[in-house]
Amino acid sequence: MTNVLISKKTWFAVGAITLLLMSAVYIYQVNDLVQSVYLRDENNEKLTELQERIKRSKVVISQNQSLTQVDKMIEKKGYERVSQIDYIQVSDTQVAAIQ
Repeated sequence: MTNVLISKKTWFAVGAITLLLMSAVYIYQVNDLVQSVYLRDENNEKLTELQERIKRSKVVISQNQSLTQVDKMIEKKGYERVSQIDYIQVSDTQVAAIQ
């Protein structure tokens, strides 16, 4: 009779330990899963933000490379469009005066 009781206590202890270990593994797996989902969502947000920045950069680059933007930049600096260039003709090879 005592053999049966010891056996039941042993099985109960083994079952309790197994249940505790399985619970610990389950909690670890759920924690790992939640962390993975959180990181995935965070990375998706960063990816979306980077894609928007790339789009804006492409627009800025295309605007800077357009000819109309170049014309505007030239006007801002105060340059004027000329139709004819007159060169000064120097009769002597010496440009600067000797003092």
